[in-house]
Parts: sequence; C-alpha cells; structure tokens
Amino acid sequence: MRKLCSALLVAGMVAAGCGGDDSVEAEGGVKIANADVRYSEEQAAKMIGLERDDSGIAWVHPESDCDVAVVMTDPDSVAMYRDAGDTVVSTADDSVGVKIVDDDPSCPDALAAAMKNVK
Repeated sequence: MRKLCSALLVAGMVAAGCGGDDSVEAEGGVKIANADVRYSEEQAAKMIGLERDDSGIAWVHPESDCDVAVVMTDPDSVAMYRDAGDTVVSTADDSVGVKIVDDDPSCPDALAAAMKNVK
C-alpha cells in the first residue's frame, strides 16, 4: 500500500508539472500565475495611489482618505466582488479594481479618478 501511495504521489507531481505555463511577467519582473493578471497587488495599489493602512492589511487612498479593503488584479475577481454586491470601482476593462469599505459617498468618484492612472 505504501508503494502505491508513493507512486500516486509521484505521478500527481509529474502531472502537475505538465502543460503550459500561463503565468506572465508583469512590469518590474514580477511573475504572476494567471495570464489575466497584468499587475501585482502592490503595483496596482501604487498606480492608484493607495497606501497600506496602520494594520497593514487594508489600504487607504490618502488624497481622499477613503478606505479600501481589497485590491483586485484580474477581471474574475472584479466580477466576483461586484456580483456579491460590494462597492467596486475598476478600470474600464476590469483588469484592476478596488473594494471600497468607506461610507463617504465621494469615495467611488475619487477612486474612479485614481483608476485612470492604471496604464
């Protein structure tokens, strides 16, 4: 039984290594696993003008003082959060988006303007 388990484990590892590599290299040499991802979370946040909040978990947009919980870097994530009913602002092609967790009604407009910095 032990030999069978070992053989299955090795076969699974070999099979996992087969096939194409759909990772991409984003700006700055960062390798990203999903071909729909153009930027890392840090790269997207920098272009939008976000900084980590004091907790180091969420983000803040210093110009507007708006709080952002999530920086999304692919269309599927943007759609998932939007479909869940979250307040999401994204680029026109949904390649980058943010989940806003601030009650200030000016935050979506402020972050939409900031999204124009994503190239």
